[in-house]
Amino acid sequence: YLPFNVGDNPTKLQIDNAVKALLGSDLFSNVQIVSDGNGAYKVKVKENPIISKIYFEGNDKYDDETLKSEVILREGATLTEARVKTSMLRLRDLYSKSGRLEAAIEPEIVEREDNRVDFIFKVAEGEIVYVEDITFVGNNNFSDRKLRSTIETTEDAWWRFFTSNSTYDEDRLQLDKSKLMEFYQQKGFIDFSVESATAELNSDRDGFVLKFVVNEGNRYEINKVMVNDKLTNIDKDDIYDFIDQSEGDYYNKTSVQENEEDIVIFLSEKSYPFVDVQGRIERVSDNKINLVYDITETEPAYIERVNVTGNSRTLEEVVRRRLSIVEGDPLNRSLLKKSERDLNGTGFFSKVDFIERPGSKPGAVDVKVDVEEQSTGDITFGVGYSTVNSALAEISLSERNFLGYGQQVRAGALFSGRRQEFDLGFTEPYLMGRELSGGFDIYHITSNYRQEASFQEKNSGFVLRSGFKLAEDLNLSPRYRLNADEVTNLTNNVSAVVRDSANRGQLIGSSLGYELSYDKRDDFINPTEGYILQLNQDASGLGGDVKAVKSIATAKYFYTPLTDFTFAWGLEGGAVVPLSGYDLRIIDRNLLGGQSFRGFDVAGLGPRFIPAPGTNFNNDAVGGQYFTVLHSELGFPLPGLDDLGMSGVLFNDTGSLWGVENVPNLGTQGKIKDDTALRSSVGFGLKWRSPVGPIRLDFSHPFLKKKYDQTQLFLFSAGSSF
Repeated sequence: YLPFNVGDNPTKLQIDNAVKALLGSDLFSNVQIVSDGNGAYKVKVKENPIISKIYFEGNDKYDDETLKSEVILREGATLTEARVKTSMLRLRDLYSKSGRLEAAIEPEIVEREDNRVDFIFKVAEGEIVYVEDITFVGNNNFSDRKLRSTIETTEDAWWRFFTSNSTYDEDRLQLDKSKLMEFYQQKGFIDFSVESATAELNSDRDGFVLKFVVNEGNRYEINKVMVNDKLTNIDKDDIYDFIDQSEGDYYNKTSVQENEEDIVIFLSEKSYPFVDVQGRIERVSDNKINLVYDITETEPAYIERVNVTGNSRTLEEVVRRRLSIVEGDPLNRSLLKKSERDLNGTGFFSKVDFIERPGSKPGAVDVKVDVEEQSTGDITFGVGYSTVNSALAEISLSERNFLGYGQQVRAGALFSGRRQEFDLGFTEPYLMGRELSGGFDIYHITSNYRQEASFQEKNSGFVLRSGFKLAEDLNLSPRYRLNADEVTNLTNNVSAVVRDSANRGQLIGSSLGYELSYDKRDDFINPTEGYILQLNQDASGLGGDVKAVKSIATAKYFYTPLTDFTFAWGLEGGAVVPLSGYDLRIIDRNLLGGQSFRGFDVAGLGPRFIPAPGTNFNNDAVGGQYFTVLHSELGFPLPGLDDLGMSGVLFNDTGSLWGVENVPNLGTQGKIKDDTALRSSVGFGLKWRSPVGPIRLDFSHPFLKKKYDQTQLFLFSAGSSF
């Protein structure tokens, strides 16, 4: 540490540097170098003590091991003032992120023999301070309610005791700003910015008020889409096929990024591995732009090594299979960005960083993938009530990254007045290392139709399923089902139709089926634009007792001409066709009503047994082989109530259910009413994201119906998951 030797005449600068070097060694707390005036120098030092033990007192929120991993003091290492200050700051930051802003940390040193000490962190954790209100200023196109739904931070509510997003966290606030930016730039607001995001304690200092001041800017439509490239042997029309935005669409930055990645992959397959694709804008007017994709060749560079770090629980192969790059690939930053987004999309990690470093030779690059893992398990409790299912309670346990293999496991139970269900499911998203999911479900369901059709249905079985992508947005999910079901627990005075189904006892069904889905919605949970097409078919008869093919086709379309005014149309049709002389039971046919056809009771429309005059048989629904329904709905805001989470709905359901063949001999009991007449209802609904969970009320008027149909003018549902 001394930059001079015996016989030297050190300068003042050399002496100062020597003092700094000795203090920087962390071995000494005080250093002096003094001269006796005759060429002799004495170095006086005071050694830092050695930490013997580290203790924590007063900590309930975090255990000792968690706190010990957060501080930089270590047992057996020297105790320095800098390390103490850093450790204190890190502990305060840890408690602050959990909402305990008043947490206090005090150090205490207990001296031992031989210059050793015990170090004690005395912790006063304090109370949690929650976010009580989130407000926005400058948002003219979207309501506060809509913007709250886009950010991570939530307002405090009693049912959110299993989540921590309602505490104030500076890091989460920065994420909220990014979420707002992403949302607006998906909606065409290119110039959007968050002018400020502040958090202030209320007057009682027991709650935070978050305030976002935003500048939306203008909303831009696409005037033209152009491709600018100088590549040979590439047809531009092929490139345009990968661009899903066109003239008249609002600019969507996320869509542009996805198009960039798709074009890069396409060109790499066409012998252009070193290209850069950038979607940029050219302003045409205050609300129109040209969208230009610039394609340029880049300097050749290859990925020499890919190193994965930070995955203490998740297997490395689980991380690598979500990467669009491997060792030896051309370096393409568009694919690096795609890999980063795909890893973030797994939900396994709270943070993902891609770091590029020079390789061992020119033109070679090492890529470090550094991840920070997060909790992937969930426990959900649900309670609710509806006019269809009466009281309802549900519990489910799920794990999205089972044992670090990236597998999904779920177990759940549901109890209501109409339905009891137990299920267990497992999914391997990368079966045999391919982009092919595989899994199984085991279930037992009891459904109560005693009020509508005088019976209960019991259904137990398991499903083997798979799923894979056929093309972009086009997915196929084949399945095999083996189940045992029966009609049981009949009420008194049932007709021969229901009793015949019950008399056949428990039947075994063995079926092959699939779901084919083409999904172009902008959001899977709350879509506002786009459409989805689905086809489901199951063919029973691979052994077992049931011999039939059941098919259901669905088309849904969403359109939002004005902010928060969303039209939704859904057309659905289905058929059950018996095979090999099999006679359909009542539970093999389709039933409509309740939530599937508003304005009519559960199983309230379609074929029905009508008892003969003077008899006391029940007028039971018997189901139909064929159905078609058109759902039309307009969702809209309620002025003055949207900030409370309320919105309105106007709806119309129109359709029919028909087809009953090979019924047993009814004798003098009565007859089956069955026809293809249309039924239709109109109504108004109210949706409320209330403090106790989502509530929906539907008021319906069925204006096209048959005399024997059973109507339902009011439908209510409420529930909460926590």
